[in-house]
Amino acid sequence: MRQQYAFGPKAGEYFEAVKGCKCEDLAIARQAVENEERMIRRKLEDTFSSGSTINDKLLHATFEGYDATSPELTEAKARFQQFASDLKGTLLVSGSYGTGKSHLSMATVNAVKEKGESAVFISLPRLLTKIKGTFGNEGSQDDIITSLADVTLLVLDDIGAEQVKYTDSSKTTIDTDTFSNDVLFQVLDARMGKPTIYTTNLTGKDLRARIGQRNWSRMLDDADIVKMYGDDYRLAKFNF
Repeated sequence: MRQQYAFGPKAGEYFEAVKGCKCEDLAIARQAVENEERMIRRKLEDTFSSGSTINDKLLHATFEGYDATSPELTEAKARFQQFASDLKGTLLVSGSYGTGKSHLSMATVNAVKEKGESAVFISLPRLLTKIKGTFGNEGSQDDIITSLADVTLLVLDDIGAEQVKYTDSSKTTIDTDTFSNDVLFQVLDARMGKPTIYTTNLTGKDLRARIGQRNWSRMLDDADIVKMYGDDYRLAKFNF
């Protein structure tokens, strides 16, 4: 119900009055909810960053700290920066080792966090280890997937680096119904329509064979492909 302030510096201004509840109480309640949601996000981010394999240099990655060594990598950097600004859709990043896929992904995470939003960076092998660690303990695979679904931005790094199961002794046919692909499908399904970055060292053909047609189709949905190939920029200064 709209009412007017009768006295004071706000005299004549309208406000929405809720029967049986003071406006100041509503503001305090809203702030309490926001504070609790912020604490939950921080706890979630701590849960996935604690004990992770992210080294300190990567943990504090920035766009300014990325040295592109080719026009292709310069373009890739610009696309990550635009993604951090827009926070829409999906980036599927494919490239060779050492071209900075993880660096630019983590820089995006840090840029999003600076806005006060929640963001998580985790490799698929690390995620699988974390889920396996819940077996027989409190928490569950569903809890972890739900947590990843709720963050503003998720980076799932190094897809294809996880161990795989083969269906033949010659190791030419990959079992696409393995535990890792089941987890990947759940993440893909949970992140549909939400800002997400997926990185891999595999080509599209090899990635499709590794994760199966079902996951491949989900990953490509609304995806912007970023290719990052070239020399290992971390070794460039050594002239090897």
